[in-house]
Amino acid sequence: MTWWWPKVRIPDQLSKASPALAVFQGKLHMVHLGDSSNNIWHSIGIVSIEF
Repeated sequence: MTWWWPKVRIPDQLSKASPALAVFQGKLHMVHLGDSSNNIWHSIGIVSIEF
């Protein structure tokens, strides 16, 4: 099963490289570098994803 959502900009999340995305425990997780540093940031989607 494939789900598609329209492109959505995530507020206040900037990155100088492509993010890594994964679903874990029904939530979307995003890991990315900072926009001007090599700090790693982790964000969790607030909407649960069910398959």
